[in-house]
Amino acid sequence: MLCARYAFLKGKIMKLFEKGKVFTIPNILSLVRLLLIPVIVYVYVVRQKPLTAALLLLASGATDTLDGIIARKFDMVSELGKALDPIADKLTQIAMVFCLAARFRGIRILLCVLLAKELFVGLTSLIACHKQGRVLAAEWHGKLATTVMYAVMLAHLFFPHMPETLSMALSGVCIALVVLSGVLYGIRNISAIRTEKEPSYEAFFSDERTGKNELTRTTQNPRLASQLEENRKTLELMGMIAELKTKKDKLGLFKIKERKRLQEQIEQATAEMENIRNKTSD
Repeated sequence: MLCARYAFLKGKIMKLFEKGKVFTIPNILSLVRLLLIPVIVYVYVVRQKPLTAALLLLASGATDTLDGIIARKFDMVSELGKALDPIADKLTQIAMVFCLAARFRGIRILLCVLLAKELFVGLTSLIACHKQGRVLAAEWHGKLATTVMYAVMLAHLFFPHMPETLSMALSGVCIALVVLSGVLYGIRNISAIRTEKEPSYEAFFSDERTGKNELTRTTQNPRLASQLEENRKTLELMGMIAELKTKKDKLGLFKIKERKRLQEQIEQATAEMENIRNKTSD
C-alpha cells in the first residue's frame, strides 16, 4: 500500500515537473512575479511610495499577460505553469489588497471576501486536481476578476487620496466579480470532484497492493501484449482528441486558422484510431 502511494505521489510530482517544461519563459515570468511581491510591499509600506508601487504592479501585471501569450503561442503550456501562474496572481493580489486595506475601508471588505473565496476555491481545487489527476486551468471569469482587481488596486495607488465614496464603489464592483468567480469556480470544482476520472491504461493494469505494473506479465504472451499495446494507443488517441476538442472550443470564432489546424489534428488522430480498431477486428 505504501509503495502504491509512493508511486502515485512520484507520478504526480514527475508530471508537474515534466521534462523540458520547467525552466520555460512563462514559468520564469511567473517566478519573477512572485519575487516582485515583497518588493512591492516594501516600496508601498516602508518607503511609502504608492506611485512606484503602482509601476511595479503594472510590470507584474504585464508579465502575467505576457507569459500566457508566450505559453499558448509557442506551445510552452505545462502543468507547473498552470499551477504557478494562479499562485503568483493570488499572492500578488492578496499582498497588495492587504496593504491597501490599512488606508481604505472598502478594500478591507474586499480583503475579507477575497480571502474567503481563495480559501474555498483553493481547497476545492486541490481536491478536484487530486481526483482528476490534472491541474484545472483558469477560466474567463477568474481572469476578468483578476483584471478588474488589478485596475482597482492601481486606481488606489495612483490616487491615494481618492474620495471614500469612489473607493467604496470600485471595491463593490470588484467584490461582486470576486463572488461571481468564486461561485462559478466552486460549481466547476465540485462537479469535477463528483465526476469519476476516466481510468488510464496504466492505472487499469496497476496493482495497488504492490505498486507494480501488471503489464510486464503480458510479455510472455506476444498476442496479448500486441492487443494491449493497441488498446494503449487507442486510449492515448482518445485523450488527445478530447484535449484537441477542448482547445478548439475555447478558441474564438474568428481564430479560423487555429481552429482549422486543430480540426485537422482531430481528424488525423480519429483516422489513426480507426486504423488501429480495424487492425484489431481483423
